[in-house]
Amino acid sequence: MGYMGRPPYDPKDMLKLHIYGYLNRIRSSRRLEHEASRNIEVIFSRILK
Repeated sequence: MGYMGRPPYDPKDMLKLHIYGYLNRIRSSRRLEHEASRNIEVIFSRILK
């Protein structure tokens, strides 16, 4: 059987995103997604692995 779907997210990136959400009192996964594309802090944390 072949590979189907998107590759999984890196667990380190997911942890960073959840810690960011916790520190900024963001509980909604949809809002976290929005912040990840809008906020420069989150974008930098992904670049500076």
